[in-house]
Amino acid sequence: MTRVECTRESEIFEAIAAGRALSDELGTHAAGCAICRDLADVASAIHRDFNAAMREAHVPSSGVAWWRIQRRAQEKAVRVASRTVTFVQLATLAGTVCLVLAILGGMSLMKQDWKLWIDRAYFSAIDYFTSPAITQWATPIFFITAICLTLVPFAIYYAVTEE
Repeated sequence: MTRVECTRESEIFEAIAAGRALSDELGTHAAGCAICRDLADVASAIHRDFNAAMREAHVPSSGVAWWRIQRRAQEKAVRVASRTVTFVQLATLAGTVCLVLAILGGMSLMKQDWKLWIDRAYFSAIDYFTSPAITQWATPIFFITAICLTLVPFAIYYAVTEE
């Protein structure tokens, strides 16, 4: 395939792109050369469309532009703050779960033989934790823990959703 070019293409293109009228010599050449005629037609159409678009373009006022910038800044601040709040909620939830598990672990140890876990020097502590005054709280603590563990999935859902 042979490439067909004209040596005056760049001159015609530069004149049209700059918005200048073609000189008599370039106009005569463009009328006689098929390549330059096509270039002049296409480049002129594009240049006309560009000028029309520039005239019709609506540039907002400075007040509207300022308002939009402020809105974007506020929305970004809200996104950053909500991420921080979500992180704090999840950290609090994790701490609560750890605390509940520690309480449950302590309750299960209260019912086991403490002699396996504590040295002889701590027998007085065993007597304290197995006393009726302490074991009477086992049932309420168990129910409170069960309620907390039931509510944890809902708390996770509300902490993670972006609304």
